[in-house]
Amino acid sequence: MTPRAFATILVRVLGVWLSIEALFRFGDLVTWVSSIPRAEDTAGWTNYPPIAGQSDLYLHDTYYVISHPAVSFVPPALKLILGIAFIFAAHRIARLLCSGVDQTGR
Repeated sequence: MTPRAFATILVRVLGVWLSIEALFRFGDLVTWVSSIPRAEDTAGWTNYPPIAGQSDLYLHDTYYVISHPAVSFVPPALKLILGIAFIFAAHRIARLLCSGVDQTGR
């Protein structure tokens, strides 16, 4: 087996591994996002009187619940894109990795 063929197989295996890991991470994130309580689930009138002197609406909590799940999907998406790129560009990447290596296959 030549070094270029070995590098091609190695790059493809790495691409499949990155893609599968990203898909599992997407599944974890989807179950995590679906378990976050929504504003309409927690909003409404309660029987508790408001705390005297408190005027803060705690809007930063709502912002955190909305923005953090959206940003959490970026690293798995980049892993998936990189994995697919490794799978489809394995020959080119292997050629880059094996430039200057003797291709006799011994």
